[in-house]
Amino acid sequence: MTSDNPLFSPKDQLLSITGPCGRLELMTRSGDAEDNNLKDWLVVICHPHPQHGGTMHNKVVTTVARAAREQGLDSLRFNYRGVGGSEGEYGDFEGEREDFRSLIEWVIKETGKSRFILAGFSFGSAIVALESKDVSQTEHIVLIAPPVERYVYPEQFTTPVSVIQGADDEIVEADAVTEWVHKVKTPFDYYYSSDTSHFFHGKLVELRSKLRAIFAQATS
Repeated sequence: MTSDNPLFSPKDQLLSITGPCGRLELMTRSGDAEDNNLKDWLVVICHPHPQHGGTMHNKVVTTVARAAREQGLDSLRFNYRGVGGSEGEYGDFEGEREDFRSLIEWVIKETGKSRFILAGFSFGSAIVALESKDVSQTEHIVLIAPPVERYVYPEQFTTPVSVIQGADDEIVEADAVTEWVHKVKTPFDYYYSSDTSHFFHGKLVELRSKLRAIFAQATS
């Protein structure tokens, strides 16, 4: 795909913007297929906990980005404060939410994108779940292995939600996720994967396929 937007290219593009604590590092990528119906769409991806090795290069995060690319969607992932090339220190969740808000403000102003899919893995899913209500451009939400026992997740969203959870998750309580999902009042799809760990070891191809299907349905 040859994009007329210089912020998105067929190769991963490392950028930085000014965030609440200084430089905020992000990576963009254009979708593979040239489709004018998708030019306004953007998949924004939040990574897992920064104090437990979470970065925008996490394998689940990059799988989300790859699925977006293969589905013809531009994507953006970023490092929270204190991670990789992003300046600052861990913000005890509230700081990372502030980073997300700053990033979205920049995206709206600078990219011309107007239709968002917000995706988060583990800790990142909590940020997406809590911040999505204030992002009017959001059209779909994807929550992967959401740690509902650690963070307060809403039961009402402004857009449809897709939840992906592994049955053998060693970090997140899978039963708690199932219980929470069935309290959600917003239209949702729940993908419960057997023999699947928190980091989807040996299941990334399957995860990518699920994500592509979710993206296709969301943008149709």
